[in-house]
Amino acid sequence: MIAVPDPTFSDTVLRRMNPATGPSLTLSALPLPGLFATLLNPPLVATHLRARLAATRVASPSPQRAWPELLQLVPIICLALPFIVKGQVNLGQAGTGFLVATALAIPISIVVVLRGYLLNPILVGTHLWLALGAAAFGLKIPALMGWLAATQAFGLFLAAALVGAAATFLHRYGFVAVRSEDAAWIRRASLALLALSVVVLGWAWLLRHDVRLGGGLPFIVLNVVRRVLCVRARRAA
Repeated sequence: MIAVPDPTFSDTVLRRMNPATGPSLTLSALPLPGLFATLLNPPLVATHLRARLAATRVASPSPQRAWPELLQLVPIICLALPFIVKGQVNLGQAGTGFLVATALAIPISIVVVLRGYLLNPILVGTHLWLALGAAAFGLKIPALMGWLAATQAFGLFLAAALVGAAATFLHRYGFVAVRSEDAAWIRRASLALLALSVVVLGWAWLLRHDVRLGGGLPFIVLNVVRRVLCVRARRAA
């Protein structure tokens, strides 16, 4: 049987989402099971995403908590942990891992947005790389499979750098993705993080055959630096 969302529940969510009919644009008061239930109703999700994007344009600065960041790490950890433990990586045999990680990344990203938090651009790029791997192995594309296996974590950092560049120049909150009214600081911090991502990209290429030094270490450094910048932004607010 296919579960059908409760109309009463849907009406309640819509009232919370619609500033014309309810007092709030946030679903933070709803339990996580209720949020996952909304995924059964795509129009409902689309409506809230539009409301959420509109709300971010007028929202006052708010802290980015740790749990959304940790939740977004789950997909890449599922893929990378076995390789890190073994000390060697063979992406040519990671087809199932890419598929599972991508299947986790999609609902996790939706839940983070529905809860009113900004997505980490580094992890958005990471999730795009996971989706690329899932497509390559799921559709059996030899050229793409070979490129992923040859470049290892370099492809991940390339995707993160591209998303970071786009966020730096096109998104209000930049590469750091923190709500702040200081646009000049956001631009400076985003450019610094983008420069670091370019350095990390070169590092990952040179050490692409070492999963710990060429993958795990720069991934941690890049995310920790961004997190420190987010904390500094909150203290300055």
